[in-house]
Amino acid sequence: MYCNIPGKPPHATRAHRRLDALFVANDLPPPKSVLESGSVALQLNVLRQSDALATTVSKTLQTSEGNGLVMLNVPELALTRDAGIIMRKDGWVSPAATGIIDALKAVCAAETAGRKGDS
Repeated sequence: MYCNIPGKPPHATRAHRRLDALFVANDLPPPKSVLESGSVALQLNVLRQSDALATTVSKTLQTSEGNGLVMLNVPELALTRDAGIIMRKDGWVSPAATGIIDALKAVCAAETAGRKGDS
């Protein structure tokens, strides 16, 4: 089956290489992009009005533009990323930076809890 993938990740990304490798591993030619746009809203509207597929992060479907679209479960393409904060040892951290660090920790904790809840 041929897949049209609007917004296929750029060639330099790991997501693009993983997607192509998945097709090749299943003796299929890698899909060709039919649309490359920096506009997520445009990509989602094309998806809604066609039989195309796209690669995106799950959060995209939680937007109003993603309403009515569904994520296919493809475990081979699932990706999580680690996040970290780098600071000088014994360096001074401003109150603003401390606020950002605390916010990042809260977001990461919520994401981790959400992934565990999905299992």
